[in-house]
Amino acid sequence: MTYNAATILPLIFAGLMGFSILVYVILDGFDLGVGILFAGTDDAERDISARA
Repeated sequence: MTYNAATILPLIFAGLMGFSILVYVILDGFDLGVGILFAGTDDAERDISARA
């Protein structure tokens, strides 16, 4: 199999995008989780969640 720019660059790009999204979700996990939980809470529960 020969590796040229037309075959390898899309694979590299897809791998970098997947890795970037994975790192974002792992490092921002608390904020994403609390943001999802805000939808079903009242103001007092939101204050408690945001302080944690």
